[in-house]
Amino acid sequence: MAAGEVAQRINDMPTVNDMVQGIVRDAEATLRSIEKKHLA
Repeated sequence: MAAGEVAQRINDMPTVNDMVQGIVRDAEATLRSIEKKHLA
């Protein structure tokens, strides 16, 4: 795909802060899940 074609498919432009918060939330959820599976 050419860059122009890809650019047209972008519908969401989150801020860096939103992206980092989402990554942190996902990481925390993953760690909680691992903790429950292995320490329970």
